[in-house]
Amino acid sequence: SRTLRLLSLLLKETQHTQSKQKIALCVVADIENPLPDQIGFVKTSSFTNVEGMNKASISEASCIIIDNPQDDITMTTALFCAQQNPDAHIIAYFKDEQLGQLLKNHCPNVECTPSVATEMLAKSAMDPGSSVLHQQLLDSSNGMTQYSMFYDHSQDASFEKLFLLFKNQYNATLS
Repeated sequence: SRTLRLLSLLLKETQHTQSKQKIALCVVADIENPLPDQIGFVKTSSFTNVEGMNKASISEASCIIIDNPQDDITMTTALFCAQQNPDAHIIAYFKDEQLGQLLKNHCPNVECTPSVATEMLAKSAMDPGSSVLHQQLLDSSNGMTQYSMFYDHSQDASFEKLFLLFKNQYNATLS
């Protein structure tokens, strides 16, 4: 169910973007293609199996997401993918943040994502209802709720001016 939910969220996210990213999702789940009319699907014996990973088009993916229950599988998969496609945006989910930091030391282009469940529980304990806000910010089922971009400072603009512009034109908050 976690993989199906992740696929559903990725499909929603890609509906809201202009570019058509080639996303590869590396998960251990032993399933058949849950969405054959919407996604390509490849089973491989190992995430370091060159032939299998070539079938999955790892080297052509613009984004590679690695989400596995065991951090050692996540680590080896991330190292393999970074070697096969160093230009891809690689995201790896780790339970152990120390392993994520170790990977980041060797592959600085990999974005290591820790679980935030514990932090959300603590926040909800102190701020009842905040979990609903966090869920709305992260879930794209009801449209885009957050967007990030880099500002290159090519034009001078105060934060206040940008904040008001975003609020007035897009009913959005800038942070």
